[in-house]
Amino acid sequence: MTMLTTTLLASFFASLPLAAAFSDSANNNVAIYWGQNSLGQDGSQQNLAYYCNDDASDVVLVSFLNQFFAEGGLPSINLGPSCGGTTFAGTNLLSCPDVGKDIATCQGKGKKILLSLGGASGAYGFTSADQAKDFANTLWNLFAGGSSDTRPFGDVKVDGFDLDIEGGSNQYYNDFVDQMRQNYASDASKKYYISGAPQCPIPDQMLNPAMTTSDFDMYFVQFYNNYCGLQSYGTDNFNFAAWDNFAKTQSSNPNAKVYLGVPGGPTAAGSGYVDADQVIKIANDLQSKYSSFGGVSIWDASQAWANHDFADVVKAGLESSQADPQPSLALSTTDQNKNVVPSTSAQAPASSSAPASANGPASSSAPASANGPASSSAPASANGPAASSTPASANSPAASSTPAPADPTVTVRPTVTLTKFFPLASCGCVANN
Repeated sequence: MTMLTTTLLASFFASLPLAAAFSDSANNNVAIYWGQNSLGQDGSQQNLAYYCNDDASDVVLVSFLNQFFAEGGLPSINLGPSCGGTTFAGTNLLSCPDVGKDIATCQGKGKKILLSLGGASGAYGFTSADQAKDFANTLWNLFAGGSSDTRPFGDVKVDGFDLDIEGGSNQYYNDFVDQMRQNYASDASKKYYISGAPQCPIPDQMLNPAMTTSDFDMYFVQFYNNYCGLQSYGTDNFNFAAWDNFAKTQSSNPNAKVYLGVPGGPTAAGSGYVDADQVIKIANDLQSKYSSFGGVSIWDASQAWANHDFADVVKAGLESSQADPQPSLALSTTDQNKNVVPSTSAQAPASSSAPASANGPASSSAPASANGPASSSAPASANGPAASSTPASANSPAASSTPAPADPTVTVRPTVTLTKFFPLASCGCVANN
């Protein structure tokens, strides 16, 4: 399609009635990361409700909770220019009531809102299983069905959590997920989800241990910044088939949906960007071939909405497919608390450092410090003092290392990085993906 045709298609789609609410059984969902303003221009990131008023998205991932154990023993979040300045006293945890109102608006339109943990920089990781379980309880109280005096988004409950883990240790995330599942089962008022955002090389270096032993509902696989990205579609390097097989035969939840993760604009990733027409071509092919296919995930909102209605065009292309959705693949409320049996998984490949972009962050592979609270298995209330105007701290982002391909004959592009965007001075962000 020409750019004119693409624009007309997006305009037509925008004129249609409100799209149906998110369906975990569908293969035409669009998930969008929001919060980091990766385009880096003043005004390029709108408030959350702005994107939810557009039918292009079904899932929005609020990004990022980038420090697990900050001042006062509580985590910290960074949402770029969309929330800043006011923290709860004695902590680095931002108070973001306007974001909370927007989350309620989005949920009223049938969107699912997940809080994304990690990114390509930040201080995160666990030193023990008990610490991971305690952290799940803390997040439950701060953002979901629990209670606390220090809830950044107020009384609104997010619909789940996303693990975008790209640095530090890969241990104990299964304990985090299992404890969170137990918390989910205690709230029958709504359905909650767990998702992950692995890199496309298999096995994923950071999330493979958790994905093979604990239940995830969705995998937002990053098909960019690696040899297996979108630029390799049509060759043996493009490995969505391997992810379909992983979801069905190695993942703890064989019904998990796999999403095609794409950059939303030419500067959203170091490599792997293709235009919306090509994304539709690839996605329609995957819709017809793989029952695990759940849709497309996009990094990020600021890029996609500045890029010729990229998200609208992709959504319209997914919905134009005649592929039938598969039976519901997400876990039921009772399944969310089931016992899981660890399975044998392949060892993650040794990491090989990729050259950082001239505009990108420096590489770092050292695990972040994780000084957490004392151990407990039941969710404890995370009560805290009232909000103050103390500014939150800002750390500079760092890139994670690139896993080498399993096939030694494959040469990784020398310009590959693991960040989703090149941090710009005006982005107002500290974490990237």
